[in-house]
Amino acid sequence: MALADALSILVERALADVGASANLERLDDVRVRLLGKKGQLTEQLKGLGALPAAERPAAGQKINEAKAAIQTAIESRREALEASALDAELAKIEGVTPQRLDAQCTRNGQYAQIFHVDSGKFGGISMQRFAEAMIAEGIPNQASYPPLHERDVFRNGSYRERLSGTQKTEPHEFLRGEFPNTKRAAWETYWVPQTALLGDAEDMTEIAEAVRKIQRNSREFTAVRGN
Repeated sequence: MALADALSILVERALADVGASANLERLDDVRVRLLGKKGQLTEQLKGLGALPAAERPAAGQKINEAKAAIQTAIESRREALEASALDAELAKIEGVTPQRLDAQCTRNGQYAQIFHVDSGKFGGISMQRFAEAMIAEGIPNQASYPPLHERDVFRNGSYRERLSGTQKTEPHEFLRGEFPNTKRAAWETYWVPQTALLGDAEDMTEIAEAVRKIQRNSREFTAVRGN
């Protein structure tokens, strides 16, 4: 079998195994089997020396491309598993609701791990104070997106410059809405950046424990500093 065909089959099977990995232990088994010191792709690279010199560059490139595809898939799956583990831990905390994944979604870029915080279950602490406390615990924060309808481009009317016909001058009632869910999503959520999901299971536990610690001490925190 030609090297290109063999690698294509190997990558196809590898991606299937990666996707079927239900936990980090299983995923690491797949990584070692393919990319470890005695992994299948590693052995392929070691075998380059046996090829004619003229064939080695092209063969090496194909093997490295296969390796990169598998590494990317493993990292993506790792992030998904870490995010799932974090969601499971956060869901155990009263007043915390992890972001739900729509049933129609088949891929998640894990741009950020988002969870809603019910201030009433945290002693009335504001999200600003909550974020400060999380950062003090070593948990990074990514600023949430502000409500779209509150952006200046809509408030000052400059968005109309991009419209034509009657749309340019007619009233737009949708801008007068309150959009409570949009505001909750913007101002009552904590966003853990994607980089934090590159850690291990212990790191996910530490994030959840930081939230628990804030909850345990939130009343004292708000009494000393205000909400």
